[in-house]
Amino acid sequence: MINIRKPSDVCAVWNQEIGSSEEQFIVVLMNEENNMEKKISVTQGIKEYVLIEIDKIIECCCILGATSIAISHNHPSGNLLPSDDDIDLTNIIIKKCKEADINFFDHVIVTSEGNYLSMRNIGMF
Repeated sequence: MINIRKPSDVCAVWNQEIGSSEEQFIVVLMNEENNMEKKISVTQGIKEYVLIEIDKIIECCCILGATSIAISHNHPSGNLLPSDDDIDLTNIIIKKCKEADINFFDHVIVTSEGNYLSMRNIGMF
């Protein structure tokens, strides 16, 4: 069982999808000890865009009894900086998590080279 304590732990959840030429988005569902219960590949998009259904993420968390989540997506371009859309999405998911009493752990952006950026660590929320 993977224990999620830091952003690099979220990166360890990625498998071969990390090298995709399309954006991929995953949600890591965790229990109260931050042990990963499930990884959900929410969607994949095109090179620079992915469509996320936020209410379905929250619904899935509630159905599976997750107490915390981490979200992560790749940037096929190799650029780690969060876009305005990344920031907006993160803020919306944080708000929805609070409403559902789910702890939001982090939003981690990864590249195929194995680099990552934690939006929490850079003070984005």
